[in-house]
Parts: sequence; structure tokens; C-alpha cells
Amino acid sequence: MFEVRTGVMNVLHISKELGVAPEVLKYGMAVTVNNEGKVVPPIKGKGPIFFVWSHPERPSVKESNTVDLIMGDMLIETNNFDPATASMLVSGTAVTVDNQGRLIPADTAAGDYVVGTVVKFNGTTVEVKI
Repeated sequence: MFEVRTGVMNVLHISKELGVAPEVLKYGMAVTVNNEGKVVPPIKGKGPIFFVWSHPERPSVKESNTVDLIMGDMLIETNNFDPATASMLVSGTAVTVDNQGRLIPADTAAGDYVVGTVVKFNGTTVEVKI
């Protein structure tokens, strides 16, 4: 589940070539772009981070080998977080992503790339201000 909950006036929307099989990605997954300009899963705590905006299982994605990405100022709601860290996803918590593209609390002292801040967590979904 991935929803953009606010207007997207300051959002970058781009299409990029896949660096992995489409089956590795899912709608709303956090990803990065490697030094070849291809979309790949992120490295824990590193950025920049984009969110997959197209459905990788669709034939058009597989045929074109590209996927749409978004990033920018927005409020998102998602269930794509690491359940082991759910108890730490309280309002005001800075978040980054893990190697599977899931949101996790950021270790800012260690220099983690901050993707956004938790606005609300209801146990099954988290709202994050990106």
C-alpha cells in the first residue's frame, strides 16, 4: 500500500531504466539510482531516495524496461516499513530506508540519509512527511 496524501506541487517525476528485474521492485518501494543511471534497491541509510510510482508487474514496464519514480515534498502513507522497528515509528521520528526499500528509523548520529519524518503511525500504516 502506498498513497500520496497531499498535493504534489514540488515533486520530481521521472522515468529511469531498470537495473534489476521488474519483479524485484514493487509500487511504492523506496529505490535509488546507481552510477549508471539505473533503478536499483537502496543501500541502507544512503540516498537519494525515490519511490516507485508505476506498477512494475505491468507489461508496459517490462517491455520498456523503465519505471516511473517520484521524489520531493509530499506526505505519504504506506505499509512498507520493517515490522521489527515498528515500535520506534512514533511521531517526529526521522526515517531512512533499509536494503529492501522499507522505511526504518534513521540513525542520524551515524549519518543516515533522512528520507522524511513520521507524522502518524497506526500499527499497520505509517504517514511520513517526505
